[in-house]
Amino acid sequence: MDDVSLWFATGSGLARLVGTTWTVYRHGDAGLSGYTDVVSAVAIDAFGVKWIVWDADLIRFDGSSWVSLKRSSSAGAMAAEEAFTQPGGVIWLSNGMSEAVARYDGATWTRYTKENSGLPSNGVRDIAFDSDGSVWFATGAGAARFDGATWSVYNTSNSGLPSNNVRALGIDSRGTKWFALEPATPTSIVRLGGSTWTSYGGDSATGTPLDLVYDISFDSEGVAWFASGTRLWRFDGTNWASYLTGARRLAIDAQGNKWCALMGPGASVLWSDTPYPVTENARWLDDHTWQATFDFTSLVPRGDYVLHVSGAKGLDGMEMPEDTRFSFTVDYAGTISDQTPPAPPSIFASGVKNDASQVTARWSAYDGDSGVTTYRYAIGTAPGAADIVSWTTTAGTSVTRARLGLVEGRQYWLAVQARNAGGLWSAASYSAFTAGRVTIGNLYVPLLRR
Repeated sequence: MDDVSLWFATGSGLARLVGTTWTVYRHGDAGLSGYTDVVSAVAIDAFGVKWIVWDADLIRFDGSSWVSLKRSSSAGAMAAEEAFTQPGGVIWLSNGMSEAVARYDGATWTRYTKENSGLPSNGVRDIAFDSDGSVWFATGAGAARFDGATWSVYNTSNSGLPSNNVRALGIDSRGTKWFALEPATPTSIVRLGGSTWTSYGGDSATGTPLDLVYDISFDSEGVAWFASGTRLWRFDGTNWASYLTGARRLAIDAQGNKWCALMGPGASVLWSDTPYPVTENARWLDDHTWQATFDFTSLVPRGDYVLHVSGAKGLDGMEMPEDTRFSFTVDYAGTISDQTPPAPPSIFASGVKNDASQVTARWSAYDGDSGVTTYRYAIGTAPGAADIVSWTTTAGTSVTRARLGLVEGRQYWLAVQARNAGGLWSAASYSAFTAGRVTIGNLYVPLLRR
């Protein structure tokens, strides 16, 4: 985010929110011919320049011009998933599972690997910057620090880390380092203050995190916030609090609002400790008209209903009185008695040999009461995640997606849900696949009859 707007990386383009106005940039709008609309990360430097990981390439956007840095011809060549802006204008890239990171200072690329540096193996998951100019890396083999000349690695053999598998890290305004570990039990969070290591988690009685934390951020008061797959956590140094919103990414704006990229489709914002979902099609049409839709299913009985509006604020910031003047009628064209969702689909997904950017999948589902009418699928870096391809509706029972910017040899998950005539969605089914490798599937033999 910058001073006036919020930016969102999505599987369908780059989105910008200014006040109540949304603008979506797709590859055609940015003049990026040959690209898809898969945007996996956006970072903003101190000068307001946007650095965008678009279709695994790094794009620079200064507000008027889109420039591809074409890393394929540079020393920093790597398919990126994350971008991080270091104070001073330096850009760092990682791709999660690669044993390498790339640094760009505005003119020169430098690529660090375990062969030419002290960077540990097992992939860089997160990067944070200390006020002394050093760079910290979360890896599957511990945490690493680089001061520009010397590499230091912290692991179970020489520090207070109870696990070498560091998923995320953050550094607060006092220089305290926070580490999120995977797996999440018996310890979720570790704090390094000065030379003292403190572990949190594994004790449900204290309310500390027990699930996997993906992102760490800090508000203007220095309070730590943790985005996990099931909850958003807050820790003020003494007390823990949680909010029922599953988040994979977290950003805090200048007003203290917490913006979360959800594990599933969409985003949510925590405003004054109250979560508000940001749905796919909800938006302001003008300064006094808000549009959104609600998905009615067979669980909603026929009848007359009243639309209750509350919490709306005028342009002067004053909250308006609650309004219940609007009514509507729910009816169905025929008799729909099915009030149970379909069973989870059967699903098979596979990578494509010698092409890490592709995935192919097929599925089937059955509903004996009202039948299956449609499906939706998503692709993510974890079960339940939709950070590669957001939820996409289709009438088909198979799909092939290309140019996804996947990392060779890395595991991903494809999820599918089925919907019946009553509008009810099944639970999701998941199929893991490895980019660039074929998954051994079902073997079909001829049916013989005598």
